[in-house]
Amino acid sequence: MVQLKMMDTTNMRTRREYDIIFIGHVCHDEVIHQDGHKTITTGGAALYGAVAAASTGKTTAALLKLAPEDQKDLDTLKECGVRVFTIDSRETTRVQVIHRSSDMDERQIITLKHAGLFKKNEVQDIPAGHIHLAGCNDHEFSLDFIKAIKQRGHPLSIDMQCFTRYNDPKTGEVTFNDDSDKKEAEQNNIYPIDVVCVNLYPFIEVTKKQNLDINTAIENIDIGGPSLIRAAAKNYKYVSILTSPDQYDAFLDELSSGNISEGT
Repeated sequence: MVQLKMMDTTNMRTRREYDIIFIGHVCHDEVIHQDGHKTITTGGAALYGAVAAASTGKTTAALLKLAPEDQKDLDTLKECGVRVFTIDSRETTRVQVIHRSSDMDERQIITLKHAGLFKKNEVQDIPAGHIHLAGCNDHEFSLDFIKAIKQRGHPLSIDMQCFTRYNDPKTGEVTFNDDSDKKEAEQNNIYPIDVVCVNLYPFIEVTKKQNLDINTAIENIDIGGPSLIRAAAKNYKYVSILTSPDQYDAFLDELSSGNISEGT
């Protein structure tokens, strides 16, 4: 049986001590830009989501599956106040993201390696008020696993990418399709996120003030907000993103009509 490990080697306690726990893979992205330049970034929906939640003041933990040699890359999470638990895997998920034009939404994604599905026996006691399954594609959570977590009585949410991103078993290329398992998930009262509403810190306005001290400026650098917006934007066909109160009335008008446009 795989054991949960905290980065500081202490055990996960069984009492409820976190507002929310994010479960998912860590993903190393090899981004190939239009001009051929390559950059390597460490991310994943679980990592970004945990940082965003911690920035709001929630007591936050992340349960991440990755290779032991890559766990050194998680120090940033701890610095943001996230308690990190890990499950060892042979590989850390790695994807290649190819941009062939200046439009960042137009990209080819190829999975080079993946850490494998989470298993029921890998996740035992979860001391959290809410669990979010923050997957990037269909290689992380089976429906049986989702059911098992839900049956433990925890409030549960799931990233839509788990249902719409498929990996071609031969080429590794990621394609976007609908998933028949969504209906069964709904029957178990498991619902995707439909709306992300974020008001960013007023960094520009604050930094225009005279005699501004550096600590105040730093406190107004928004970390969690952009992470939430980025995650929602990747699922723009299924998630509405609101970043200003000026958008609320128009959104509510569309919502009341029963038809949300793709632009919204």
